[in-house]
Amino acid sequence: MQTLQTFSAQAMIDILKNIGNWIFVLAMFIMVVMIIIGAAILLTGGGDPNRIATGRKTLMWAVVGLVVALLAQGIFTVVRSIIGA
Repeated sequence: MQTLQTFSAQAMIDILKNIGNWIFVLAMFIMVVMIIIGAAILLTGGGDPNRIATGRKTLMWAVVGLVVALLAQGIFTVVRSIIGA
């Protein structure tokens, strides 16, 4: 009979921390790409109000995504410190 591999609570926390870190890095990469796209739309808008509005919206949502990602990372750190992990 085989025994099942068991995980400790610390191992699960480490796995979740690694997943969270990867998601954070991916979110930062996407945010940088969206800022570049938004800036390119603004620069190539040529005075077209629709293109300028689109560029501004893209930049605004990239900044909102940055704030959400930073808050999520901060909340994860606070929760880890509360539970003592």
